[in-house]
Amino acid sequence: MKAKHADEGLRAAIVAAGSARALARQLGISSSAVARWRSVPLARVFDVEATTRVPRERLRPDMFGSCAPARPRLRKPSYTEAGE
Repeated sequence: MKAKHADEGLRAAIVAAGSARALARQLGISSSAVARWRSVPLARVFDVEATTRVPRERLRPDMFGSCAPARPRLRKPSYTEAGE
């Protein structure tokens, strides 16, 4: 089974698993669910990464790659602010 219009990360996961059907079996979901994916769903990224050893940055570079939206950095309070 071939995932239609799959992005590079999903194709890499399918190749690593052996097939879309094998990936689905390893994840405990139907092969038709994998066939509908255009990219690895965010809710499945960590399971696919653990199963296939394809890094999350490759599976979903839009969320985990260097171009991913930056997480807001928390500013540590200075000692003067903490003592007020």
